[in-house]
Amino acid sequence: ITAWVPRACSMPGFRLEKNDNERSGSRLGSRLALAVAGLLRERTNGVWSVFRLALRAAAWRTTPDPRAVGLRSLVVWAVALAAVRAALQLLDAVPAPAFNPYGLNAVVAWVAIALAVAALLVPRPCRVTVLSAMLALAILAEIVMAGLNWGATLILSRLALGDSWTSTNIAMAILLIHAVWWIGAMMAVFRSVAIVAGARQ
Repeated sequence: ITAWVPRACSMPGFRLEKNDNERSGSRLGSRLALAVAGLLRERTNGVWSVFRLALRAAAWRTTPDPRAVGLRSLVVWAVALAAVRAALQLLDAVPAPAFNPYGLNAVVAWVAIALAVAALLVPRPCRVTVLSAMLALAILAEIVMAGLNWGATLILSRLALGDSWTSTNIAMAILLIHAVWWIGAMMAVFRSVAIVAGARQ
């Protein structure tokens, strides 16, 4: 029997069975890798489609074929907005920034309330997509508004025009520009979603 075992292991049928097991294992591994890659690609495509929609809406341009996204993209953009707002608040506290958990709770509550209020005004079929684009636009607005405020403060300090009247007027002008831009950007988002909804009907 001991002499027969090595011979049996060297028979072509045994090798074929071993190769089939290796091939089935490699196929299963490749299928799992493709499934994971497809899931990551789907999530990434959803986030980037919202970013593309927001960029075009920022220029008051509609997106021809916006992609409908799910709750994952909405959560990603909500976390990103909270992180950007917290980072800007820390920069405002320079040269002595300090982390305060109550400030983080305030940021999270602000994002949640903004989403809840906006969800009441958005139709249900396109609600998640519009809310995700709104969060992406809010991130752009936060960054641009912070840059404008810092730039205005720097210019006023250089020109020795830092009185309260001038600062108030500049702040009001920035808020007015932001309000007009925000209305136009959100209208572009709604028009993009309305185009897709009309095409599907």
